[in-house]
Amino acid sequence: MNGRKLDEIRAEAAEAAQKASPPGISFPAVIDSTMRSDFITCPHKFYEAHILGLRGMESDVHLHFGGWFARGLEVLRKSFWSPLSPHYRNVSRSVAEGVKAILLAWGDFRIPNNVPPPAGNKTLEA
Repeated sequence: MNGRKLDEIRAEAAEAAQKASPPGISFPAVIDSTMRSDFITCPHKFYEAHILGLRGMESDVHLHFGGWFARGLEVLRKSFWSPLSPHYRNVSRSVAEGVKAILLAWGDFRIPNNVPPPAGNKTLEA
């Protein structure tokens, strides 16, 4: 590499790519599994979602469920195990704090109409 540092080469490549791209459009620095999957499914879907940044308006119920469930567990764990918490080692109060966090994280989210009722119910039963 003629003694040049890898960081210098990356910086030059990023600058060249930026100059070659139309304004407001940039190629992602990292390709993750979702991007790859979208590209394999439909290259145009990849372009719209990951290059142009266009997304659908409806949120995925499973991702939303995972987010609020994780938030509830995080609050419960911190409430129970943190010596700074007013509910330190108090199971019932820590669980109550976790449930409160779940309800706040759920917010006014509505299960989309395209999700069949059994899927919504199974998500909540989990």
